[in-house]
Amino acid sequence: MSQRDLSLRAGLNDSAVKKIESGSVRNPRSDSLLKIANALGCTLAELLGTEQETPAPGPEAFSQPPAAATPGPRVPEYGPTEVQPERVVSIPAISQMPRDVPVYGVAVGGDDADFEFNGQIVDYVRRPPGLIGVEGAFGIYVIGTSMDPRYEEGDLVYVHPGRPARPGDDVIIEMYDGHEGRSGHCYVKRLLKKAGGAYICRQYNPPRDDLAYPIERVKKVHRIMTAAELMSA
Repeated sequence: MSQRDLSLRAGLNDSAVKKIESGSVRNPRSDSLLKIANALGCTLAELLGTEQETPAPGPEAFSQPPAAATPGPRVPEYGPTEVQPERVVSIPAISQMPRDVPVYGVAVGGDDADFEFNGQIVDYVRRPPGLIGVEGAFGIYVIGTSMDPRYEEGDLVYVHPGRPARPGDDVIIEMYDGHEGRSGHCYVKRLLKKAGGAYICRQYNPPRDDLAYPIERVKKVHRIMTAAELMSA
């Protein structure tokens, strides 16, 4: 199966798999990885190569009788400076992930690739391991192409409400609308820094690194989770 065929079978853009395998997409979106795994008939852990198997013992393991136990004081198995074996984390199969994360509906805004939350839930999607037990987590379907190729229009992104945004994070900038503190326009951007009383952000299409959102007009900066964060238990 070609990269293009796999992309189309997964319901993605025909170049999605090529971009992921070539490394041009730094952090593949979790929903895209889930779709690719589903198209291949495997689990996400198998796709990412995170499942680990315990090798079967060889014949030498049975060539000697077990040594007699020597009585002695009980001591911790590992000292404070010793390296402990890596803990194996099992990522659940797609079918085992509960479909209980709400996707909030949005209304298309003006010419600045903005949108507004419309107060409705338009879908429920799978809860990845990184959001298990997280109250208030939600997703949106991206509007516009200002972050293409990082995010294409219609892509699903997840938000963790408890994680603060830092420079270098992709975010949803939610503004006040000026009427009783209600939500206004929203923007999906990359946060660069706080300077001059504003959040300075980047977009990719067309490229700009000087987008400024005055802090006093910003209601909330929602941090978008990366695929690696979503898949970590």
